[in-house]
Amino acid sequence: LGCSTGTTLDLISKSFENVTGLRAHLVGVDNSSAMVEKCREKLSWIVGKHTVEIQENDILSCEISNASFVIMNYTLQFIPVTRRLDALRNVFNGLCNGGILLISEKIRFDEAEFQEACTWIYEDFKSRRGYSKRYIARKKEALMNVLVPYTEQGLKNALEQVGFKQVEVTVKWNNFATITARKSGPVPIKGTPASTISTPYLDAFFNYNPTYLSEFLTKEEIEALCLERSRTFASKGGIGVPTLTEMDQTAENIQKLPYMKTSKLLSKDGVALIGDRDEFSNEEFEHFEKCIKEMMPWKKGPFNLFGIEIDSEWRSDWKWERIAPNLPALKDKVVCDLGCANGYYMYRMLELEPKLVLGLDPNLKAWLQFQAIQRFSGAENLQYEYLRGEQMDMFPQMFDVVFCLGVLYHTPDPIGMLRKIHKSMKSGSYLFVDCQGIPGDDHVALFPQKRYANMKGVYFLPTIAALKNWLSRTQFNRVEVFFSEPLSIEEQRITEWADINTSLNESLDANDKTKTIEGYPAPHRFYLRARRG
Repeated sequence: LGCSTGTTLDLISKSFENVTGLRAHLVGVDNSSAMVEKCREKLSWIVGKHTVEIQENDILSCEISNASFVIMNYTLQFIPVTRRLDALRNVFNGLCNGGILLISEKIRFDEAEFQEACTWIYEDFKSRRGYSKRYIARKKEALMNVLVPYTEQGLKNALEQVGFKQVEVTVKWNNFATITARKSGPVPIKGTPASTISTPYLDAFFNYNPTYLSEFLTKEEIEALCLERSRTFASKGGIGVPTLTEMDQTAENIQKLPYMKTSKLLSKDGVALIGDRDEFSNEEFEHFEKCIKEMMPWKKGPFNLFGIEIDSEWRSDWKWERIAPNLPALKDKVVCDLGCANGYYMYRMLELEPKLVLGLDPNLKAWLQFQAIQRFSGAENLQYEYLRGEQMDMFPQMFDVVFCLGVLYHTPDPIGMLRKIHKSMKSGSYLFVDCQGIPGDDHVALFPQKRYANMKGVYFLPTIAALKNWLSRTQFNRVEVFFSEPLSIEEQRITEWADINTSLNESLDANDKTKTIEGYPAPHRFYLRARRG
């Protein structure tokens, strides 16, 4: 990959001369037509001895299939940092089991003085070999901000992140290193150690270049975030093989629909309206309807998607009506919707003209629902990262407003999460919290033994007094409560689009609706607004 004039392939081919019966398939890829032409000339002697294929192509988009050995000599360092994992993942997926990636890169050192010394050594090396100081200076200037090297550990981490298990530095001089990475075999899905699964269509939705972050984060912060987001997405929440297979099939079906920027993107009577029926042909509409039904249950809404009314489990419009009067101006602001689910509130915010709304949620089905809607919305200021609240500190002082709606009681460390949210916020910014809790004036929180209201993953359900303490002890101030009521069975319920076994009504004691089926106090909802000083 990045074969240039083909010298490496030429040397490899010559090394095969004394190997009887060997017939290799050699592929070179470069995006320079001049380089490709010279490469073909140089390797013309191989024709008839081995199969040779020289492609003029971008290494980010070229197809790699069943490769035994891939070489990247000083190639990755010229790929934008945010696309490097995509390039490495393409290599990993294209290698056969046991296949080898040999990658050579310029690397940088953490210590500035050490890096300066190594740079001097390298420039002296070139000077002693006849290069003028002017040439060396011009070369250095030309590569500034174009060649962005990893540290040695950063490169190894990236290789391990995409799936390589055996990663070793095999050659190193000064700040140049060659790493050999071996693909030991497919990674088993959690709970099915003997099985493997590929999800190329889900992965295709994920593998985009988050260039929108370059305005807010440093290159080093983006590099760290890209590694973390890939690690989180690779786990896919530990979902089993049958469900992942179905979701990947749905993702494939969505990708068969055309991209478009719909003429309708608004909200009316609490419904997020996206698209008109006549924007699809009959065949496309039937295909779209099939896709969105495959993504049931729809937890948040309501939506109207190209004329199809989706009555979700939660009346999320009720929550937005309570929050909206308490909002600061969102025009040109950077907003985070933590626990964004399928993005309903993000679409409701569009009419307030925010600069950016970034949703975070590690719910794969909700993420896929959002990807399906975004294929048609054309809302470029809405972005979604498959991340958890515990990763909020990877966006230091980025947000003017953070929404943390229905999240805190699902984390085993609400104080730790609030601290990380605090780090992500600008001075003077706003935090909106909606938290499920219990009635009472004591400064306490309920810690359910196993489930609460038939829900798994519920940890601390505070009283409103305890919730206010959480916020004040994590450096938030001006804490105001603007809504406090029991959660009603009209707000959370089973619907046609959320055909689930249990919702709130089924999770309350049949004889005493003030208690859950486990005997705990029935849930209250508390809405608060706070500021970062």
